Amino acid sequence: MLLISALLIVPSGAARPLSRSPEMMALIAGVIGAASAIAGLRAALVLDTPAGPTIVCVAAIVFAITGLIPRRQTG
Repeated sequence: MLLISALLIVPSGAARPLSRSPEMMALIAGVIGAASAIAGLRAALVLDTPAGPTIVCVAAIVFAITGLIPRRQTG
């Protein structure tokens, strides 16, 4: 349950600094989620780790990187 929650929350949090509208945030979150899944599965194969937690770790790394981006001022 925790992994499913993380896969729902982390990509949307990572998309927030990159978007201006909720629609754009949803689109970017989908791309981040898909990319995290692909990269996480590949990393799990190479590192011989469980797939679910590895996918969440990749998403968390993306979240940390996008958290360094300053938010845009609107208006």
